[in-house]
Amino acid sequence: MKYMEISGNDCEAATCSDNDCPCGVPGTTIPRGKGYVYVSKEVAAFRADALTEAEAEAKVKAMSSEMGGSILFSPGVFSPILMCE
Repeated sequence: MKYMEISGNDCEAATCSDNDCPCGVPGTTIPRGKGYVYVSKEVAAFRADALTEAEAEAKVKAMSSEMGGSILFSPGVFSPILMCE
């Protein structure tokens, strides 16, 4: 089993990052130890060879360089989504 690094787990509270959640944008506050982390198949596949956040950032930069432009992405594309429900 492999594990990917996700920052923010040392914070006392975080914000729901699920854009489809009825709590709205910018999202409700989620106390530490509560909520859910959703890891899509796409995130798992993307992060399979980029387990640290630095490796994931470098991978995104390399993809951007190969494409000759910037990459815009929403939550859940390159990193898991923190959900309140």
